[in-house]
Amino acid sequence: MTSLPTTLDISYSVHANLFDAFGLHSMLDHPDVASLAAPDAAIFVQNCARDQLFTRGGMDSAVRKIERVYQELSRSDFFRFRYYDVPHQFNVEMQEDAFRWLEDRLR
Repeated sequence: MTSLPTTLDISYSVHANLFDAFGLHSMLDHPDVASLAAPDAAIFVQNCARDQLFTRGGMDSAVRKIERVYQELSRSDFFRFRYYDVPHQFNVEMQEDAFRWLEDRLR
């Protein structure tokens, strides 16, 4: 999860034209879209601390924005985030955390 404007800070074009959702992002950023179903939808953001596809500033900005939405709606318990000390990936530990989060939320 990242804030789109920060992807412009990345020196290589891995994300060139990747995030254009038919004009959606001219008005909304990724954390805005992720927050649209708040407070009813729970969100668990998993970011990689050594990610080279997103900047740490972009990831932090996105997390703060989503967290603020859930706090303002008095549903902080429906939002969780975690940084993993790995490069960009979705490893076994992350998958297990995600499944635990889903099991907890879907009960």
